[in-house]
Amino acid sequence: MKDCSPPEQVIFNRPAKYEFVKPLGHGACGSTVLLYDRQMDCQFVAKKFTPIIGKNEDPDLFDDLFNRFRDEAKILFGFNHPFIVRVYNFFDYGEHDTSYILMEYVEGQNLPDYIETHPYRASELFEKLIDAFAYLEKRGILHRDLRPANILAKTDGDPKVIDFGFGKSFSSDTEDKDSSISLNWWCEKPEELERGVYNNRTEVYFLGKIFEAIILSNQLDEFKYKHIISKMTAHEEHSRPESFSLIKRQISQLEVDDFCFNPRQISAYREFAHCVSNLFSSIGSDVYYNDDPEPLISKLKDIHRSSMLEDSVQSPVQVARALVTGQFRYFPRTQISISILSEFITLLETSGIERRSIVLANLFNRIDAIEKSTRDTDEIPF
Repeated sequence: MKDCSPPEQVIFNRPAKYEFVKPLGHGACGSTVLLYDRQMDCQFVAKKFTPIIGKNEDPDLFDDLFNRFRDEAKILFGFNHPFIVRVYNFFDYGEHDTSYILMEYVEGQNLPDYIETHPYRASELFEKLIDAFAYLEKRGILHRDLRPANILAKTDGDPKVIDFGFGKSFSSDTEDKDSSISLNWWCEKPEELERGVYNNRTEVYFLGKIFEAIILSNQLDEFKYKHIISKMTAHEEHSRPESFSLIKRQISQLEVDDFCFNPRQISAYREFAHCVSNLFSSIGSDVYYNDDPEPLISKLKDIHRSSMLEDSVQSPVQVARALVTGQFRYFPRTQISISILSEFITLLETSGIERRSIVLANLFNRIDAIEKSTRDTDEIPF
């Protein structure tokens, strides 16, 4: 009998064929063209590595740009977010000093041009972009080239973040001090760039500056988040929101006025939030919040089940671990009534997506107010 199991190395020798449609543009690292796949009846963008400087002119710079190009493909390939451009394939022709990225074709305008003709969508686009950058932030990615041309608005009104040619992975406890950051800055630079620092707050600044310019040029008096923009565009790094996730929670909090909670639901939230506030003594600067509702509800229900015959939760640290990941200190004798926990679980379970988002945004903002602690380094040699 013939063995039908696949070989160790699978090779498709009938690759897709694409028809050239038109050129799209040229950047520091590559040129882009529009292609058409007749079999799939779909258009794609192919980006070819063709840098502005040749290998014989500056071999080190050429290699650096080539590595950035490959990094862009790696960074984007793992993304699956509706407001971030998708990469479908990568073809490496290193022996010919070039490579190709095959990506989603986004038909639309740059963000300022779109909002000029659709000013009523400005607040909605801001919300969606904050969500996109919170997604990047959670995955440890800095875009590092945030400018109006790199955010498109599709014909259906959804934004798309494109061009990660300068993108870079980062660790939450480090700052990017890459000396290669030497872009053509399109607006006033924030103060930390003078120190060679580029981090989350820098990304916050540049997205804020994009919207600040849009608001001014279109006189958007009805823009919903002007007060957030003013904080995002503060020149001093420490005066800005520390993350897109924090801004996302602030936006959710502002939407409370659009949703009515009955007295019992408000009481369920406040009593649980009060217990949580009393539980933590301090939280580490590197913690992140477990804000996905379904896993959180599941963890809280497990805690409730293991103590449901008692008056209070037997191990309150389990509640803390359900809410945050990272270092924190807590008061082990904190009393969290089983009935209070039960009411809060019911509140989450009976709420829709938006209402859950509001509840958790309020809760995590309350935790944000708790004293921040840094790592205790007294016990390590050096």
